[in-house]
Amino acid sequence: MANEFVLIRCRAGIYLKVFLILTIILSGESHSQNVWNWIQPVPTGNLLYSVSFPEANTGYAAGAFGTIIKTTDGGLTWALQSSQSDKDLSEILFVNSNTGFAAGKDGIILRTSDGGKNWFQCSSGVSSYLHDIFFINETAGYITGLSGTILKTKDGGIKWQQPKSIINASLFCMSFLNESTGVIGGYNTILKTINGGKTFTQLNADIDPSTAVTGIAYADSITIYAAGNSPHGIFYKSVNAGLNWTKTSLDLPYLFGGSVDLVRSICFVDKNSGYIITDFGTILRTSTGGINWTKDSSFRPSYAKSFTMYDINFSDALHINISGGGGTIIRSTDGGIKWFTAAGNKKTIYKSCFTDNSTGFAVGENGSVIKTENGGSSWDSLDTFTTKALRAIYFEGDKTGYVAGDRGVIFKTTDLGRSWTDQTHYTNLDYNDIRFINEIGIAAGGNPENGRAFIFKTDNGGVNWYEVYDSLGFGVLNSVAFLNNTNWFAAGSNGDILKSFDAGESWHSYHITDEDLRSISFSDPLNGFIAGTYGAVFKTEDGGNEWERKFPGPVNTLNSINYPKAGKVIIAGNSGTIVTSDDGGNSWSIIPKITTNELFAVSEVNDELFAFGEYGTILSSKVSGNTLASVSDKEVIDPAAYLYQNFPNPFNPETVINYSISKSSNVILKVYDARGREVNVLINKIQNAGKYGVTFTGNDLAGGIYFYSLSIDNRIVSAKKMLVLK
Repeated sequence: MANEFVLIRCRAGIYLKVFLILTIILSGESHSQNVWNWIQPVPTGNLLYSVSFPEANTGYAAGAFGTIIKTTDGGLTWALQSSQSDKDLSEILFVNSNTGFAAGKDGIILRTSDGGKNWFQCSSGVSSYLHDIFFINETAGYITGLSGTILKTKDGGIKWQQPKSIINASLFCMSFLNESTGVIGGYNTILKTINGGKTFTQLNADIDPSTAVTGIAYADSITIYAAGNSPHGIFYKSVNAGLNWTKTSLDLPYLFGGSVDLVRSICFVDKNSGYIITDFGTILRTSTGGINWTKDSSFRPSYAKSFTMYDINFSDALHINISGGGGTIIRSTDGGIKWFTAAGNKKTIYKSCFTDNSTGFAVGENGSVIKTENGGSSWDSLDTFTTKALRAIYFEGDKTGYVAGDRGVIFKTTDLGRSWTDQTHYTNLDYNDIRFINEIGIAAGGNPENGRAFIFKTDNGGVNWYEVYDSLGFGVLNSVAFLNNTNWFAAGSNGDILKSFDAGESWHSYHITDEDLRSISFSDPLNGFIAGTYGAVFKTEDGGNEWERKFPGPVNTLNSINYPKAGKVIIAGNSGTIVTSDDGGNSWSIIPKITTNELFAVSEVNDELFAFGEYGTILSSKVSGNTLASVSDKEVIDPAAYLYQNFPNPFNPETVINYSISKSSNVILKVYDARGREVNVLINKIQNAGKYGVTFTGNDLAGGIYFYSLSIDNRIVSAKKMLVLK
């Protein structure tokens, strides 16, 4: 059994995204972690870096935020397991039906001896990112990672030792022939040991500069296969135990506007039969020991870059398994001839809309439309009526709604989505948003290649459309909003907004920032918000005449803002960012993440918050009163901590920032520019209870708006704005 395991075990990954869980809170009140649930995909939509099937029907996958899932029916159903960790897990491996390991960020190693019911953390002795696990038998195994990390166990993973490495390079993959002989692949290197890891030598494999070996496999005592992430992909082969190598291009094309389709992993069943997977979903298969490769791109969407493959392995020659983005598991039960989705593989959602407390819709890639009739608890796909991406949806009344998207597509329903009428026109344009008041509506969008912005209007429910705005170089329009029957807004890239005072017949432009503006929302004719790139948030209280920048914290690009009622603001963005405010943007809560998927839409219905995004992500969280429901009150910050307004303000060149704390705490006081980029760290140390003052000098700063924030025990409790005069 041990020898068979050696021949079939091979895996690697590279350029794994390392994400941090941002759990800071921007508010003067106490907050705690929120209850978030995966509505779609289930049981998770998190990226799965690794998959392991110790048996044909029993398998595991691991990924971002400590995610571990298990199936016992060949992938028909999956269940979450508690890893007791929120660290990214880049590799999972089971050496038998009960004993398994997972490893990843910050040197974490997890071990189970009961089939994943319980996971326990082992001491690794390192803090580097760990990438691959390989066991020669049930007691002897290795783990590799960044900074030349090589770990070895002789007692089934209870204890791990670190053999001396000859190189500081990142190591991504390995394969061992027996307890003495093995090879490790990494950045610009292949290492070999013949004495059980006591020493390693660097092989002369002629690896392409600035690339890495991302998969490696021993086929027999003299034959070694490897794959590299060079542009177009490289297959390396040695037939004399690594002394000499040949390399062959895999002829992978550039995709999605010139992006490199990187090789992620390699796996060989025997000396002749093997597989390679790539970043954008290409599966390569050989039955000739790598002499010839056939390409299967059936799981690479032609309409969008929406799926990343990371790992491939198998339980036997027929059962092949692949894991990747969006909680996706792809399987073959006939040796790679046919593939099917066992989990995930959903289409990205761009916009959502609820018509009442029960019924809601969401639209996205490849013309996908999904609908809920139970308040968002479950969603069903509607019949496809277009293959173009749908980027906008709006319902006017109980049954009448519109969707719009790429290549000018507009469709209308009058029966709550049961049937749709094609209103497509001007097929060389892309729509990003659509809005209606009775029969009057506008659709806005643009061409990102030349910065063209346009708005079309209809006066008869979409039967006829005519152009009311067209500007080359203005920037794409991303979002529109109606204040009333006559005053309308459109927000777009380049920090520009448009306003109409005559129901969209004419438009006036205003420049409010240099960031791209992604979303605009009004709660009433006076109060509105705009959100955009670099965490930009602006508020108006006078119907859009003046816009004031708000600071939600150091966050990513914000794609969607919902201002459903006075005081309540919900924002969603890239890397799983969700930000909320209960007091009209004066203070903010940055919600602890459970995913790094990009979020493009956010809605609230029935006291429940929904976020939609990449890989078909639908997240939900119950709202209790004005605060998101919590599962723990362990992370309570100093309720008496207070940050004062700086004085003088405006200032040039110096100002004083005062703050107070009521207990001994780790205090961090930082300054950010208007884009949320860190400018200066004024304080970062433990301080006793008391009131403190810090002098800040802005000699090196350009004139303009800046923000400063006070963090207590790594949680932001308050932030304020200041103005530097030059």
